[in-house]
Amino acid sequence: MSLLDMKTIQPVLLVGKPMTGKTMGAIKKLGDPIIMYANNIPNDIYSLPSDKGILIEEVHYKADVKAIVEIIRTYKGEIIITSNNQKDVPEEIKKKCVLSRATRNWGREHISSIAPNSQEPYVLDKSMYDIMRDFVKNTNRDKVVQLLKHNKPSDNYLMIWLMNNIHINSLAFLDGHVKRTWSNNYLYELAGYSISGFNYAQLNTPSKGKYSNLVKICKRVGLKSNESHLFLDLLTDVDFEKKVKSKVSNAEWRKLGLGEKKMRKNKQYYAKSITTLEDF
Repeated sequence: MSLLDMKTIQPVLLVGKPMTGKTMGAIKKLGDPIIMYANNIPNDIYSLPSDKGILIEEVHYKADVKAIVEIIRTYKGEIIITSNNQKDVPEEIKKKCVLSRATRNWGREHISSIAPNSQEPYVLDKSMYDIMRDFVKNTNRDKVVQLLKHNKPSDNYLMIWLMNNIHINSLAFLDGHVKRTWSNNYLYELAGYSISGFNYAQLNTPSKGKYSNLVKICKRVGLKSNESHLFLDLLTDVDFEKKVKSKVSNAEWRKLGLGEKKMRKNKQYYAKSITTLEDF
C-alpha cells in the first residue's frame, strides 16, 4: 500500500451534558470499542487493535493530555472523545478533533417512558444572567431566593445587576440596611422579595466598564498596586513627573488626561568631510 492510499481518520470530540446519550451514541457508532477514561490512560497504547476503535470518556476532568495526544498521533482506527462541556477540554486535544454536539436528552426520554407523569428537574446551578432573568420574570419568589442562596453571588456583583433591574428606592433600602457584617442570606431574601416579578419584564444587563491601566503604570514607576490613588498627587512633583514620562508611552500619557508629551527633537548629524589632494 502506498502512502497516497492511506486514509487518516480524524478523532471526534463529542460534547454534551450528562444524560444526553454521549456514551450510548459513541458505542453504537463504534460497535465494540476499547473504553478508557481520560485521567487513567493505560501504558500499552501502541498495541491497541485498530479494528475496534477507542472511546475516551470524560476528557474535561484531569485528562492525561500527553497520552491522549500520543494516541491521536499513532492510533490508526476510529477515536471518539467525550466531554461534558467544551471549555474544559485541553486545547491540544481540541484542535486535533472534529467537534460534535449531543443535544438529544436520552435520559429524560427514558425516564418519561417509565414515569410519564414525572416533572422535569429544576436545575439550581445557573449563570448570573439566568439567575437575574428568573429574578425579574419569575413570580414564584421562593424559587428566586432559593437560586440566590444556592449560587451565592457576591454582594458587590449582585448589587451591580440589581441597580439595572429594580427601582432605586429598593436598591437604596438594600444598600442602607444590609451591612457587610450581616449574613448574605439576609441580603438574598431582601433582594428576592423586593419585587413580585413579571412575565413580561425585560432583563437589563450591566454595561462593561472601561479598562484602566493605571495599576500597571504604578507598578512600572515603583508604586504598589494599592497606591494608585496617590499617583496624581505625586505627579505634582517635577522629578516624579519626569520619571513617569520616561516610563510611559504617548498613548498612556494621553489616557491619563495629562495632555501630550513633548516630542523629542532628533539631532542633526553632519558627515565629517575628508579633504583630499583632488580638492585643491
